[in-house]
Amino acid sequence: MSKDKKETKSYHAGWDHFTPEPGTQKEMFCRVCKSKMDVTRNVNGPTGMAEAMGGGKHLHDSFSCPHAQEDWHNQVRVLKERIKKETSLTIAKLLKKEMKQVLKERKVTLDRYWKGVW
Repeated sequence: MSKDKKETKSYHAGWDHFTPEPGTQKEMFCRVCKSKMDVTRNVNGPTGMAEAMGGGKHLHDSFSCPHAQEDWHNQVRVLKERIKKETSLTIAKLLKKEMKQVLKERKVTLDRYWKGVW
């Protein structure tokens, strides 16, 4: 990546990225894959789109999952979201089975659907 371009990362607040008040959390674990999250302490910046657009900022800690940019991780997150909304027990069980497989193998089940979606 060139010096002129900054790498863009996509996180999903409440799943693989959290911004608590400074020092309130010693450590946090990803809601998607249960991995221990990376932390940057005492960040002075916005924590949401409205705050960023308004030019606001405040002190916070920033926790993010080291796997958040991986396709398998995003598939698991989407499966968890679908399971939560699913009204069919049979379909929910199938989705859970697939989610467990993706978590275990850390590999997407259908490559063609996950490339470049994030």
